[in-house]
Amino acid sequence: MTTPAAASLCGAATVFVVQEVLRAVEHYRDVVGFHTEFMYGEPTFYAGVERDGVVIHLQAASETIVSPAMAQSTCSSLTWTLCTTS
Repeated sequence: MTTPAAASLCGAATVFVVQEVLRAVEHYRDVVGFHTEFMYGEPTFYAGVERDGVVIHLQAASETIVSPAMAQSTCSSLTWTLCTTS
């Protein structure tokens, strides 16, 4: 395990839960100017888009397990990237 002194956070991505991942990717690409970083699944259930260092992950609502209270929330979560130093 990496100790806190030997690692640092080097990025974060907001995760938006969406009804249709491909449609959301198209919107962020065609309307907002993001480019596609990755897409997972067939059909696609998770994807990432990036623009100017801002990364957004898009997760299919059908693949999300949330409590009824969270389903009513408008909050998003963050995914952190841990980078190790050599």
